[in-house]
Amino acid sequence: MANTRETPFLPEVLQDAVRANFRGKQALLGSSAVVTMSGMATSARGGDKIDVPYFDLVGDFEDAAEGVSLTVAGLPDGVRDQMVVARSGKAIRLSDWKKMAENFADPYAEYTRQINVAASRRWDRALISVASASAGLPAGHIINRYSAGSPVKLSWSFSVDGRRPFGDEQDNLAMIVVHSKAYFDLVAEVDGQQRPLQAGPPTDGSVTRVAGIQVMISDRCPIAFPTAPVAAGTTPPAVTITGENSVAIDTVLVDIQVGGSRGTATFQYSFDGGTTWSESNVLTAATYEMKQRGINTGLVLNFPVGTYNADNTYTSAQPQYTSVLVKQRALLLYYSSKPLVETVREPLTDSELIAANTYFGAWRYRRSVSDTRPGVVLLRHN
Repeated sequence: MANTRETPFLPEVLQDAVRANFRGKQALLGSSAVVTMSGMATSARGGDKIDVPYFDLVGDFEDAAEGVSLTVAGLPDGVRDQMVVARSGKAIRLSDWKKMAENFADPYAEYTRQINVAASRRWDRALISVASASAGLPAGHIINRYSAGSPVKLSWSFSVDGRRPFGDEQDNLAMIVVHSKAYFDLVAEVDGQQRPLQAGPPTDGSVTRVAGIQVMISDRCPIAFPTAPVAAGTTPPAVTITGENSVAIDTVLVDIQVGGSRGTATFQYSFDGGTTWSESNVLTAATYEMKQRGINTGLVLNFPVGTYNADNTYTSAQPQYTSVLVKQRALLLYYSSKPLVETVREPLTDSELIAANTYFGAWRYRRSVSDTRPGVVLLRHN
């Protein structure tokens, strides 16, 4: 039976459909790097702190004389890791649901598909974020060869060096996650005879492994700008860019539109060299987080006190990319298999919304299962 504008919306049917398809949802393409658990309590809400599930509690065997008790395995006293529950979701208007009902034989299945795709992308982003965080990693697990003056790209030899911090625990490497820019740097590697160095299917020139490690491409890998932008114009104050983003921004151009002191001067910015711009005449401030299509990027402009001129521009220097070498079961995605799907009345516009909320947490374990070292190495490069 064809759907019409009068097709009724049944929220309980939609909720059942979404929940049924959430069971067994995989992150990072279902890779072995991630332990995926759907047992988060349905009462968990955004901002709550919950204990991180641990599974590797046995450790090495110990010798003991007959009659002497063995040490009870478990986490060391005082060790209790907690993660913060994140809430993420989307709302659509009931009028948009009716349009979907007109165009799809089963609007419930289509909405469920879109919700699952959106959730998976959000979880991937969270997992890459925790994997690439430097906090908590030993210094030897962060290899930084970025250089503004003499660019160092990701290469076969650099990837080999990324394996060194794992020592003799090399048998459960899952993958190296790289930005697409770094991926094509690997593809472009050739020897003195212009033959490709990387092994891949001979028909398409792609790279599936490097230094024996599976390659995964994700433009959610962090990009940062540790070197000050190139300033131009009349006596430009030293603006800097801090933070890092995971939305594939690798260039920033800032244009002062109206001169004056900080708080009076205005600017606009571009992520494509000036082809398209942000909103005009944004007021300068001590800090300003740039947005892309209305979403915070994680990149912050820092405007020092000074006098800005209308001819001042700032062009970002070489970006720093972070590639992530990760072992099996080094990461955890913990989520509720029962997302909330409900209707909400919006009285100001006299309309109804359909809201879907998911609750989850992403975590990087202190060490990989059955290993003595952390399961992540960060490679920073141009």
